[in-house]
Amino acid sequence: MRRESTSERITDVVFDFDLTLCPIHLHSTMSEFLDDPRFNKHHDEITSREGHDWEIQEGVLQPWSSRTIEYMWNVLKQYGVLKFSESEAGMKAAKEWRDIIMNLIDNNYRVSIASFGSFRPLIEKYLTDIVMLPPEYMKKITVHSWMPVNPDSQDTNKNAHLDRIMRSIPPTEEINLTTQVLSDEQRRLFYRRLILIDDSGKNTAAVNSLLGDENHSIKVNSDDPGYKNPEIVRNKLTTILGISFNPRPGEERLAAPEVNADNRHRP
Repeated sequence: MRRESTSERITDVVFDFDLTLCPIHLHSTMSEFLDDPRFNKHHDEITSREGHDWEIQEGVLQPWSSRTIEYMWNVLKQYGVLKFSESEAGMKAAKEWRDIIMNLIDNNYRVSIASFGSFRPLIEKYLTDIVMLPPEYMKKITVHSWMPVNPDSQDTNKNAHLDRIMRSIPPTEEINLTTQVLSDEQRRLFYRRLILIDDSGKNTAAVNSLLGDENHSIKVNSDDPGYKNPEIVRNKLTTILGISFNPRPGEERLAAPEVNADNRHRP
């Protein structure tokens, strides 16, 4: 059983990825590996695999072959970037996120990822290999990931990603990436059906100011060495949606172990 305290029924829960579901900034980390002269061999290897030179681009969907994504994933593992996922705290956080996402889908909410990132298939691989979402749940999740033009501008937010999610535009369809799909009036109607979970205050503020209502966003911490974000999200979703986020069978929650802050955001 579930209840919703908002005047409009929530249908969609949208997660940011970097520094939200993932405690590192995967896009920045992978970009640094590929652009830093110290790692030229990786750039050259990917150029060879893709058959052409490449660069991170804004406002477009980056096409990557499956073998290039596999190579990138192995680079991340080779340099220990994903080591956090092997710790007790990291594994617990992954289980918590899995519990939240699966419970949402079981309660008939649409779950999507909205990310400023050029490596959409890496996000899917993270959800499969680290969060360990089963294939039947992965099929129900859409990942909208591309770098907007001027991503660091205070005027740039997740609304373009949210437009495509709420209009059910396929995440691989490269149209309207740099134009506004929904008018502000349409956004006020569509966005009342969503909750955005994001570490960026400008992204959550954009939704809040549009709706005049803070029940449609959850701000999490960018720096989360204690892996508290899943608990924050679970508690707020329980309050807003009125559903119980029970652990999956065999995955009872444990008290979070103490962990030391480390340099998890860079290679």
